[in-house]
Amino acid sequence: MSAALKETAIEWITTAAIGIAMGKKPRAAREWCKRHGITLRPDGKLLWARREDVLQATEADESDPWSHISPPDPKLRAKAEEIVAEVSKRPFRDPRSQVYWIRSGLVGPIKIGSARDVDIRLSELQVGNPEKLFLLTSAPGACDREKAFHRSLKADRLRGEWFHPSPVVLAVVWCCRKRAAR
Repeated sequence: MSAALKETAIEWITTAAIGIAMGKKPRAAREWCKRHGITLRPDGKLLWARREDVLQATEADESDPWSHISPPDPKLRAKAEEIVAEVSKRPFRDPRSQVYWIRSGLVGPIKIGSARDVDIRLSELQVGNPEKLFLLTSAPGACDREKAFHRSLKADRLRGEWFHPSPVVLAVVWCCRKRAAR
């Protein structure tokens, strides 16, 4: 964990930040805080936490970006599966290409892109990014499928190929990961 992140860890541990990380599930966020000795006020703001507890909790979860993504609820999952199925029907030109989902930090935005070698692309992106980047998943596809995902998730676009980690975006990533595991 970077020194800057350690210094700001207490500030970003609120139910809002944790809720986003856990797919906007406030109960799961509160349970996470409780498990790690972090006390919250009723409005979700940080009330009390030992600095060591927060740092230990954030470091423990840093190695697994999926620890911050819970399975979507059935309605959201159905919508995400519909998006993934529709995009997957599209033919793509380059069979060596992959569509990838890369996340900046554990709770940051998600980049949807395509590349022939996802590991090389991840290392290229990491050079210009102060946050640790995590590869969430990848799937067969080229620019055509990447752009189809961009169009399907345009409401959550931040800038360019970066998307807000909304419940819909996280559900699509979750469904793509499940599909890739088959």
